[in-house]
Amino acid sequence: MATLYPLENDSEPGDTLIIPVMRDGKRIAAAPTLEQIREHATRELARLPEMLRRLEKSDDYPVLVSDKLKALASQMDQKNPPVISPSGAVLLRPRPVPAARLRHRPRGLCQ
Repeated sequence: MATLYPLENDSEPGDTLIIPVMRDGKRIAAAPTLEQIREHATRELARLPEMLRRLEKSDDYPVLVSDKLKALASQMDQKNPPVISPSGAVLLRPRPVPAARLRHRPRGLCQ
């Protein structure tokens, strides 16, 4: 038993990692109600194998990434190589900030 993460719109069965909720700064659909959130959480927890629902440590559970998703990740890494910290953590690259915005530094912690 394993979980497979495919690309969006891939023909392989699996769970989509990212589900869009915004487009062009606007919500695509209404926010779920608290009851809908509870139902979703209950459904997703029920899908987990018993060994993962226990509080004590269980066997390792394999998570697979589709070959297409691996290829896409490799392409993205070639375009923007990840930055690895001395501790081995992968760091996100900050987006460039336009020079005009740099003149207006917030006061307080950044001084």
